[in-house]
Amino acid sequence: MLGPRSFTQPHTKRCSPILATSRHAFTLVELAIVLVIIGLITGGVLVGQDLMRAGEIRNAMNQFQQFKAAAHAFRTAYGGIPGDITRATSYWGGAPAVNVPGSGTQTWNGDGDGMLDYGSFASYNEWSLFWQHLGNAKMVGGSFTGMSGPNANEEVQVGINAPGSKLGRAGWQPFSIGSVPDGDYFAGNYGNAMFLGDDISDHMLETSALRAEAAASIDEKMDDGKPGKGMVRAARNFNTACRTTADAETSEYNVLNENYDCILIFLKVI
Repeated sequence: MLGPRSFTQPHTKRCSPILATSRHAFTLVELAIVLVIIGLITGGVLVGQDLMRAGEIRNAMNQFQQFKAAAHAFRTAYGGIPGDITRATSYWGGAPAVNVPGSGTQTWNGDGDGMLDYGSFASYNEWSLFWQHLGNAKMVGGSFTGMSGPNANEEVQVGINAPGSKLGRAGWQPFSIGSVPDGDYFAGNYGNAMFLGDDISDHMLETSALRAEAAASIDEKMDDGKPGKGMVRAARNFNTACRTTADAETSEYNVLNENYDCILIFLKVI
């Protein structure tokens, strides 16, 4: 007689607590917390970028004020405008010739007409001499050649014959414009102006180096915020994407344009 059958209990597969937890779906609350964290991180990055841009703009404005103060201090000390004085070689030695780089502080004289222009000095134009004379007088930092770049007598090379800006890729260049009607520039008396722009081969700093938002911010803080009026301006007939119209009365900075399409011109610096 067969004895009673023994039945084996069927094996039930159980998940470990860890595995069970890993299969647990996110709740709406957990998803909300993740989204909040992502938002905070993104917002922090954007705020950081805004602070960096604001700092660059502030540094550029301070740099301009330092250059302007240095130029006026130079005129008081030396009796003329840096780059334009006629006795520079008596202070710092003369370069061998108008197209030959000097050594050390050797330089060239300006023509003493009160304007920072090409002069008649071949490679030694007055806007390049401006920076060399200020550097020789220890009124600005850096060492500058006082000469145009190798390709033309109006070539500016940032870091070589002109200082760079604290604002991105821009550099600084003085130049005498005087009184002009509407044309490349909005009408007005610019005197010895200062350009804030980018350098390209064979040319002055008339190449776009700023976004319209940055240009507008500088103009608003230092002047009237209008690209065609006041003592801080944009160009009129080049870099046209920087401003909305060619009419000084109605023109505004085209702040919706995020490209580097602006230069700035500071009037009557010295």
